[in-house]
Amino acid sequence: MKIKKIVAALLTAVMVPTFMSFEAFAAELTVSAENVSVSEGEKFDFPVKLSGNPGIMTVGFNVNYPEALTLKSVKNGEVFEDNCLETGPMDKSPYTVSFLDPSIKDTSKNGVLLTLTFEVKQGANGEYPISFSTDSLSGALNVNEEWIDMSFKDGSVVIGDAEEKQTELITKRQEDKTTLVTTEQTTAVTTEQTSEETTEESTEQTEGESKTDENTALFDTIKLTIGSNIVLIGDKELEMDAKPYIQSQSSSTLVPLRFASVAILGGDASNSDSSDLIEWDPEKKSATIHLPQKDVTFTADSSEIIIDSEAVEMDYGVKAEITEGRMYIPFRALGNALGVAVDWDAESKTAIYTVK
Repeated sequence: MKIKKIVAALLTAVMVPTFMSFEAFAAELTVSAENVSVSEGEKFDFPVKLSGNPGIMTVGFNVNYPEALTLKSVKNGEVFEDNCLETGPMDKSPYTVSFLDPSIKDTSKNGVLLTLTFEVKQGANGEYPISFSTDSLSGALNVNEEWIDMSFKDGSVVIGDAEEKQTELITKRQEDKTTLVTTEQTTAVTTEQTSEETTEESTEQTEGESKTDENTALFDTIKLTIGSNIVLIGDKELEMDAKPYIQSQSSSTLVPLRFASVAILGGDASNSDSSDLIEWDPEKKSATIHLPQKDVTFTADSSEIIIDSEAVEMDYGVKAEITEGRMYIPFRALGNALGVAVDWDAESKTAIYTVK
């Protein structure tokens, strides 16, 4: 913890203008990572790189990783000397990275800053972000105690065959639709045999449902980006009063349930609060999504999804939660429950639902 205390002291010092003035150093210092593909149970190295280094004496930031991974070890890279890295607790996310040259000098090297070794937990599958962030006691400074502007380019890990999983989800959704259409057609035939008048009503209803399907088919993707209140439905932008974010304790991406669900189901997302597709129970703090073939219920502070009275545990115990009066749920769990393909763009930090 010695290095962290020194870093904190330096950061505190430069924040007191009475004794020392400073000006942000114009630089393009970037911490970045790549996207990697691994298998269940596999150990793998995840290099974190530094580029655009104008000369720094100390740097610190947080590594946010999903519960699907266990951090096993951390190895120093080629930017700082071996005695400059402080290894903190590795038992949970986020992991705090701290570098400080004890000789109090700048390094201008670029390259691999450190390498994280993870192990994939059993049962893990899908794509997850590995992101970077700073707090009040982290950042980058040079020997002149000047702040260095620092940006991040997050990475991700794909566990198993994510593409195959998405294909399965699309197939399941198509099968659900086929089952629904077959049921409706059977009902229409039975009704026709009973009454001509009822047949006409059934035909009108079927035509109405067909129009709804046509409206839904006008788009095939819904995109929600971390920190943005703009959702892209096909090529149309809509503004919502909530922003997706990364849950600190799980590093999972959470999206606003009502808006995302209505958009995925082809409803009027601009008036999602008045949509009858979602039913809110204030006493239980639960939201139920009504689909033609099933009901899906998420409850605040619970890691379970109720699908037609059957409880299904969300991956790694991630829980739904209420933030600023809105119910937020894991973006991947929502897509799986609704039967749509889910993808994650690590570079733009965007959750993507594919509706077909």
